[in-house]
Amino acid sequence: MKNLILASVVTKKSYEEFLLLDYTIELFHKNQTIIWYLSTDSYVKEKLHNKEKYKIQNLIESDDGSHGTNNDLKNSIHMKMMMTKFDACELALKENNYVIFLDSDTFFIRSFEDKFLSLLENKEIDFIVSPHHTENKKLEADVGHFNGGFFVAKSKECLEIWKEISVNYKKLNMFYEQQPLEYAIKEFITLSAPINYNIGWWRMNENNTRSRYDTLRLENDKIYFLNRPAIFFHAHTLKDLDYKNYGEDMLIKIYYLMKISNNANYKKIMDKISYLKVTKDEVC
Repeated sequence: MKNLILASVVTKKSYEEFLLLDYTIELFHKNQTIIWYLSTDSYVKEKLHNKEKYKIQNLIESDDGSHGTNNDLKNSIHMKMMMTKFDACELALKENNYVIFLDSDTFFIRSFEDKFLSLLENKEIDFIVSPHHTENKKLEADVGHFNGGFFVAKSKECLEIWKEISVNYKKLNMFYEQQPLEYAIKEFITLSAPINYNIGWWRMNENNTRSRYDTLRLENDKIYFLNRPAIFFHAHTLKDLDYKNYGEDMLIKIYYLMKISNNANYKKIMDKISYLKVTKDEVC
């Protein structure tokens, strides 16, 4: 596969986290040309507009929202921002046969597997989704079975249906744009990404899943989760939050494993995180 078509939503507050994501994508996919379709605010547009790999739509007026609080105004601002993911993906699908959406607070420690990449060229598949795998069905009934921070869109029709349901999330009493996804895909050919993709704290946060935390380990200087090599993680690494960072314990374990490993790429990632922390503090 020559090109890797990606999309994300990036603001000044998430800029450093996106730079980490972009860096790790490039680090592990050197045989592909990376093309990003981004929804941004004016700050990020100014930072990235002169680079050919970024196709930018300046759509975000404010990133003063939050989905981690009970403040209705902040919730509304957050949802307005997240709805722009559909604009980024729609533009990508006008110019390509697929797009991989990644939240800006994800980062890679390994390349996409060849098996996964081959699915992107399969014309029979409409969507690839990422189950939360919390093993808490009651919780997922409230917030959605699938995580909205990672998916592959191939069907324009399915993406449009998801967008339409999401616009009405309040009327439908649904959790932001995330819960509508499970209703949008019902009539489409959909695959689930395995549990070693998009690894978040929610997969090891229940009484019956906390043992998964101990499966984060090194094998041959590469990080594994459960029985599979970890592909990428989903947690805030650099963004200032107005709520608890529930992924902090997971990050501490990941950073520790990367530091004691002899994996040269892990050292590069840790150096990049340190650099971004310094530059972020200088800007602030």
